[in-house]
Amino acid sequence: DLLLDRLNLDGYWPRDGWLPDAAWLQSFDSNLRVSIERMDLRETPATDVELDLSLVAGAATIRQASVGEYAGASFALTGKLEARDKKFGYDLSLQGSGPDYQRILRTLGLDRGPLDRQIFGPFALSGGGSGDAESMPVLLERIARDTKVEPR
Repeated sequence: DLLLDRLNLDGYWPRDGWLPDAAWLQSFDSNLRVSIERMDLRETPATDVELDLSLVAGAATIRQASVGEYAGASFALTGKLEARDKKFGYDLSLQGSGPDYQRILRTLGLDRGPLDRQIFGPFALSGGGSGDAESMPVLLERIARDTKVEPR
């Protein structure tokens, strides 16, 4: 178990905004439980971040990945992510809600992508998906396509 009071990811996150290809999943094995009081990403604080996962032979089982608050919204993710010949295999479930859908899209730099559904104000989202993706951006785009977003 690892407890952190603060982590600034902006200094470590790749400049293009995405993780490398799926090969990084095969570089180590681990059981990891992390609680972070405050984590900065894209110059915005996230609070009450929880991560509970196992990583074995290129397969990550995400028991819990949650954010209590980021740009006003909260999120939870569970499922599996695995390396398959430099692709990501995934079976993920995503839940989230917040007071301002467009704010979270702008903060994450996704306001011109597949999640922009012209929803303004409070929202709830649920979805996820399964399959293979060539890169993290493709994986996120497929999850976005299969995620239902509704005004609240």
